[in-house]
Amino acid sequence: AKCKDKSVSCEVVDLITKNSNVLPLLNIPYLHSRGITGKGVKVALIEHLADNNEEFKIDGWYDPVGKKLYRTKPSPSDIDGYITSQNHSYHMGTLIHGKTRGVAPDCELYNILAVNDSMDTPNFNAEKFNKCVCDGIEWAIEFGIKVICICLFLATGNTQFREVFKKAYDAGVTICL
Repeated sequence: AKCKDKSVSCEVVDLITKNSNVLPLLNIPYLHSRGITGKGVKVALIEHLADNNEEFKIDGWYDPVGKKLYRTKPSPSDIDGYITSQNHSYHMGTLIHGKTRGVAPDCELYNILAVNDSMDTPNFNAEKFNKCVCDGIEWAIEFGIKVICICLFLATGNTQFREVFKKAYDAGVTICL
């Protein structure tokens, strides 16, 4: 970078490439070598629906609107009004429960469905979205989920979220945003 008579330079190091494994950077192999692999732990991913694949398996998915836990692969008729995503959901599922790069490859992974209203569209309904996320967290607490990974943009100052986050905290549930 250069500005008038001053300049500075630096070397850019790409730590995460398509062919690298980020687990050594997080010291995950050490945890895995000590037997800490998520076995016996229920984890929830609040996101659009992820699908089972060769890298990880979803043990079930919960629909907070219909208040139903599904143990089968979601079908379009099950999720009318919602979208499925292979992109971000797949990435997060791989990081949590993936066989080759997962932090907790032996955990039980559940997917809590997020509503289809995208925040950048005119039909976005914040109240419906917030209720869906809060109801999903309530279910997770009751179901014995110990870690909830929320992969959505949330207005965390919202009173609804503060109350349900406190309830999760009191129940010993860790929420990662």
